[in-house]
Amino acid sequence: MVLTLSKVDVIAEKLVEYVARAASRIRYNRDKLMTIAGSSLYGKVVKVISRVAEYIVEDRNGLLWCRLCNKGPFTKRGLYLH
Repeated sequence: MVLTLSKVDVIAEKLVEYVARAASRIRYNRDKLMTIAGSSLYGKVVKVISRVAEYIVEDRNGLLWCRLCNKGPFTKRGLYLH
């Protein structure tokens, strides 16, 4: 399977919501993720989502802070909407 730039862009755009949900520790539908990524890329996509989610959120004494803009503290939903 050859991925062109447009296919990569489409996949990346769809994965943004999953990264936001993972970062804010809100559950997401893994079956839908499998449909978007495909079975061959699913394992890598899950790893990328978890790594990016860990990078963009910091846990300070149980409160969630955004590492991109250093704002917080947020609730799970507040961080997701941020």
